[in-house]
Amino acid sequence: MTRMNLKLAQKIRAHPAVESLEHEDENGWWVYLRAGWIDGESLCHAILEDTLTDVFSKLRFVRREQAPVKVGGAT
Repeated sequence: MTRMNLKLAQKIRAHPAVESLEHEDENGWWVYLRAGWIDGESLCHAILEDTLTDVFSKLRFVRREQAPVKVGGAT
């Protein structure tokens, strides 16, 4: 891993929503989000991208997950 990628990986791991960052050679980079956080674009609790730069860019869409709204007693 290059020095730049090492620094970028550290920034990604330091994000409050990030539980873990993993690399799978053929599948790219996986970020697993902590409980209560979600990717606002895909509505998933994980991010998969080919490069660390793409992962870092995708983190801007991560937000706290909203609790379900109760309507008429249903959730």
